[in-house]
Amino acid sequence: MYYIVESKKSFEQASTDLEAAVKNHKFGVLHVHDIGATLRSKGLEFTNECKVFEVCNPGQAAKVLSTDMRFEYGASLPYLGLHRKK
Repeated sequence: MYYIVESKKSFEQASTDLEAAVKNHKFGVLHVHDIGATLRSKGLEFTNECKVFEVCNPGQAAKVLSTDMRFEYGASLPYLGLHRKK
């Protein structure tokens, strides 16, 4: 599923606002992967800005995992969201 929003905000401001919006909707941000920074730190030439947000709704996660602990349900947690600059 794709959900695309265009913004006139800077990449950093949009990242900050995205994290706040996620928390406002009772989701937790488990981790933010800065893909661009990681690739550049490995000596690769990568000029794009790209972050992956790991988000999870704790209430929903608990409900899913308490109902059935089979791999296919657990594998869907957490949700990964990609934030990139075009």
